[in-house]
Amino acid sequence: MSSRTAGVDSGLRTPSLRRRVTLVVLALLAVMLVTLAVVTDVVLENRLDGQLRQRLSDRASVASALVDQVEPRDLARRLEGDGVSVVLETSSGQVYAEGPLAGAAAAQSGASEGAQTPQA
Repeated sequence: MSSRTAGVDSGLRTPSLRRRVTLVVLALLAVMLVTLAVVTDVVLENRLDGQLRQRLSDRASVASALVDQVEPRDLARRLEGDGVSVVLETSSGQVYAEGPLAGAAAAQSGASEGAQTPQA
C-alpha cells in the first residue's frame, strides 16, 4: 500500500450517502406528518365549531318563534337534540332542562329571567 492510500483511510470518516439520504427523508416525512396533523386538527376544529354555532343560532331562532305558542317544557324538548342541551328559565323562575348536559348546565348557568338558552 502506498502512503497516499493510508493517509486517506486515516482521515475523517463521514457517514455513507445512503445513510444521509435516508435520515434526511425520514426527517422530512416526520415534519410533513406533524404539519398534516396540525392542519387537520385546526381545519376540523373550525368546521365543527362553525356547525355548532349554526345549530345554536337555528335553535335560538326557533325558540324566539315558539316562545309564546308552546309550553316551556315542550319548547325545551323541541329544542334539544343533535348534541345541543337546553336550559330554559321562565319569567316565573321555573327551570326546564333537556339534553345530555342539561342538568350540569342548569346548575351552573343561572340563565337570566325569561331567556331561552340552548347550550352545548
